[in-house]
Amino acid sequence: MSIKERQTEVKKLAHLQKFQEAIGNSGIKKHLDSFKENLDFARYFVERYEEGERQYNTISQEHDIALILKANATAAIFIFKSALDCLAGGLNKHCVLEITEHKVYFDERLWKRLKERNYESIAKRINCFLNENDYFFKLRNLITHNVVVSAKYGLELPATKIKMSFQPLPNAKKIPANLEVSSYCYALMDKIYELAEDIFKRLCAEMEN
Repeated sequence: MSIKERQTEVKKLAHLQKFQEAIGNSGIKKHLDSFKENLDFARYFVERYEEGERQYNTISQEHDIALILKANATAAIFIFKSALDCLAGGLNKHCVLEITEHKVYFDERLWKRLKERNYESIAKRINCFLNENDYFFKLRNLITHNVVVSAKYGLELPATKIKMSFQPLPNAKKIPANLEVSSYCYALMDKIYELAEDIFKRLCAEMEN
């Protein structure tokens, strides 16, 4: 099964749905709805990136299509981080972490506060995600000030082909082997869905006890 096919399977987010039904119309719901919607936005940008790749077939289109590809790749990375921050906002409210709402981010402070409130398994899972995806978080910060997408061109008659990749970051831990834009983004999306399902599976179990 391909990454994209696996993504469709994970996308159902059964435990998140179950959690939302259990909590009803609380203030947490808007954060979780935003989390899901941002993931849909990210998927849209990755699909537009792939569409741009398919459209790239003449030298005269080189500049315009390359620009579209870079814009969509960059947007996807921004939106992935926004989705994670929305997830952090939901956890902040449900777990009563008491972090000021406009200062809630998916970061080290989040998992440390969860640990302090005795959500140790969720804190450990988030800390693990942060460490394993150090490249993503450094990439997101770098994008604010730099262009981080590089292009490779090759002539494969009858069409000119283009492939774009995110730049390797020497100071990042655990740099992924495949940094081609669509492959990396789909793999990251997979990880975020799995993270969310794991978190809400644990929260649902806690609510049932």
